Amino acid sequence: MSKIQAGELTADYKVRGVKKMCIDEAKTGSLDLFFVAGVIWIDPIVSEVLVRKVESNKLLVRFSAIG
Repeated sequence: MSKIQAGELTADYKVRGVKKMCIDEAKTGSLDLFFVAGVIWIDPIVSEVLVRKVESNKLLVRFSAIG
């Protein structure tokens, strides 16, 4: 969590525990999003933007770095 708060993000992130999430494809810049078994696997650049937006809006979303 401290790495996320410090802005030091690793290559990949996985979002877990979200019941519903809407992603506007037009705003992703054609970056890769994969949906597998209820888990969103996000391109590293998109994940950094998503983490910042979630934190700035104080949403209760946990991120787990993988890889």
